[in-house]
Amino acid sequence: MNTTLWIAAGLLTAVALAGGISKTFIPKARLAAQQGGEWTHDANSGFIKTLGVLELLAAIGLILPAALDIAPVMVPVTAVCWIALMVGAMITHSRLGQSGLVLLNSVYLALALFMGPLRPLVLRQLTKVVGLAHRFRRFPHLGRRRRAVATRIRSATARSRLCDAQAITAVTGRASRTGTTASDLVRS
Repeated sequence: MNTTLWIAAGLLTAVALAGGISKTFIPKARLAAQQGGEWTHDANSGFIKTLGVLELLAAIGLILPAALDIAPVMVPVTAVCWIALMVGAMITHSRLGQSGLVLLNSVYLALALFMGPLRPLVLRQLTKVVGLAHRFRRFPHLGRRRRAVATRIRSATARSRLCDAQAITAVTGRASRTGTTASDLVRS
């Protein structure tokens, strides 16, 4: 399942990069002359460049958060934003009678639906059918990493408290007067 999500993310990223680069850096007149670019005749060049920048940001948001393991929740959020872009593209191309491009955009829309809103439903159905819930967890490595870091922090904090208590005991002699040990001082 994880491999399928990475393939879908890679395909959508390639599409977003190609569309974003072309809309951001190719002049409006050249875009209008290409097949599928007829919609740019009536559009403002600032609007076209904004769409290009949004597609470039989508390309970044579909790959980097999961790859770097920084805010991986941004991948489904970006997929939902991509869905909005694809619905707008489908409406625009259908008004111009470009059914082939509407079909292509619906494929991109389906991939984005798979990566975004439908992802939990697909995962739930797969775990019911296959019965291997541990294989289809969303980010299993993330939980292990967080638990390991939390354990290291707790043990380092406990060692630090014990060292502090031993130092206090040595300096003040509190343990010998009250009959407590350094471990008892850590708890207090």
